[in-house]
Amino acid sequence: MTCRLPWITTVATVGFLALGGPLDASAAESRASTATHHRDLDIIVSALEVDGPEIGQPRFEYVVSVRQPPGDPIERRGAMSGPLVKSWATDLDADGLFEVILWAQAPGSGSYGELIFMEWTGRDLEVRGLPDVDAANRFGYLGHDGFEVLDRTVSRTFPVYKAGDANCCPSGGRATLIYEYAAEEIRLVSASVVP
Repeated sequence: MTCRLPWITTVATVGFLALGGPLDASAAESRASTATHHRDLDIIVSALEVDGPEIGQPRFEYVVSVRQPPGDPIERRGAMSGPLVKSWATDLDADGLFEVILWAQAPGSGSYGELIFMEWTGRDLEVRGLPDVDAANRFGYLGHDGFEVLDRTVSRTFPVYKAGDANCCPSGGRATLIYEYAAEEIRLVSASVVP
């Protein structure tokens, strides 16, 4: 599903598309791909699930390819903590160059979210790091992150756990952290908890 807004392209990825053969003799792969267009560039985001070193423990990877005809594509490939949930191509800092943002969700009871952030420099994709949940906002944080890109900001939400809460039943409300991107830096601009 692709939804076009004035400056955001949201690409939701659900599941993986099975491919016909293995990558090599030791690894099988499943892939989901989505594509969007920014000016004269094609942006292709692929999520890969590759057999890991042990049965039942897959590895997750992303490949982001930027193609500007007639040149060769620029690719960035890396590891993710889990399957790709959603990706965005947007211009958060309004500099005319887009950013690609990937949201992966780790398997397991914590379902910790990971945001992979890349900026197009005009010739290459540079990976930027999203700050971890800082100590001031870490109280009650046990994962189950959600991310959205809205109004030139990135929001991270997660349930707040109180002492004694079971993993299924957080009772401390919901925290929201809002990040902005400017001058090649992602910074936290606000944090709130709604009971």
